Amino acid sequence: MTNRVLPIKNGNNFRDLGGYRTSDGHQVQWHRLLRSGNLARLDAADQQVLADLNLKVDVDLRSPTEMTTAPDHYPAGTSYLANPVFASDETRSSKGLAGYGKEADSDPTVGYQHMLQVYEDMVTFESGQAAFAKLFETALALPADGSLLFHCTAGKDRTGLSAALLLLALGVPLATVRQDYLLSNTTNQAFVDRYLAQIEREGRSATFRTNFQAVATVNGDYLDRALETINDRFGGVATYLRDVLQLGAADLASLRANFLQAGYNGDTKEGE
Repeated sequence: MTNRVLPIKNGNNFRDLGGYRTSDGHQVQWHRLLRSGNLARLDAADQQVLADLNLKVDVDLRSPTEMTTAPDHYPAGTSYLANPVFASDETRSSKGLAGYGKEADSDPTVGYQHMLQVYEDMVTFESGQAAFAKLFETALALPADGSLLFHCTAGKDRTGLSAALLLLALGVPLATVRQDYLLSNTTNQAFVDRYLAQIEREGRSATFRTNFQAVATVNGDYLDRALETINDRFGGVATYLRDVLQLGAADLASLRANFLQAGYNGDTKEGE
């Protein structure tokens, strides 16, 4: 995992999608597709890390309010693309402890059920579909020597599903895609633990803690809900990419030509 997590000091969940193997024996190029939480606190040294990776485009998947409240900091020469998945932060990643109603203290399933609905909404709402389509369009236009970073606030839900769709389009097996998705629980652990400690200090209920943890972490069930919705309503990921995101066979071939390389570096384990 040390190769995959970027050395960003003032941000969370900055990761490289490189090194993952595809079903046909290729691997995703390193330093081309990057995923993260927000860039609002990046200092000059952090921005230099991204500059050294030749960051060409910063794709911001957050809501307009999140973008305005915590604007991105990125290196000179990087293009910024506002590309909101939702009109408001349905994931609650930007709301802290204040963004939960009274039901969070009475029903221990409300956080889990909320996130299942969020993942269904991401793939069915027009705003989500448009954002995913724009992300692919941007990736297809990326120069071969540049990198693209896409992110939301915590880098786990809107970003996690975007990464899953990109990796699946590149031919990475679902088991590997799931590993990358769940890795956010490791890379965001310190962030979540700080909030859980605050919940403890404030004397909030065990039910509230359960609901907060459900919203602040990722769960394989959430990804499954998105993929099941794609299967049930759109006929599967391949059809969703083709008919909803408007990616033809030539687009997928170009995507793979741009971001895959032949062979596999045996020094890098698949799940790292």
